[in-house]
Amino acid sequence: MPDRRQTLLPAALHKIFVFGFGTLCVAFMAAPIVIAIAMSFTGGQTLRFPPEGFSLRWYEALLDPARSSTEHIAAFNSLKIAAAAVLGALLFAVPAAIGVSRVKRRTAGAVEPLLLLPLVLPSLVYGLAALIVAGSSASGRPSG
Repeated sequence: MPDRRQTLLPAALHKIFVFGFGTLCVAFMAAPIVIAIAMSFTGGQTLRFPPEGFSLRWYEALLDPARSSTEHIAAFNSLKIAAAAVLGALLFAVPAAIGVSRVKRRTAGAVEPLLLLPLVLPSLVYGLAALIVAGSSASGRPSG
């Protein structure tokens, strides 16, 4: 029978590694957002870190319809596109999920890749484009 300390030590090291590494990953991903938000409160004409002073002038300019009408239009367009995407996904995904749950396992296994295609296709296109760029730069020829 193994000693209790021998089984507890790897578990403790695993927890330290997982939580420590997870904390570092979250901090690494959140740090640029925190820095960008801190820089947005600068009183200067340009973005610098650390900020020159504290000011809400950039937020005032953003909320003023006369000074930032293009940003307001862009944000409203993004919201309309997001709402259409959510509505389209609901109209397609809910019946598909109900249908897949009611068919035989073999049929569901055949239909599932087709339903997951919209998730895979952008990565596939990006990978193919990266392969083409890497291939053309490795041969020394300019792409295009």
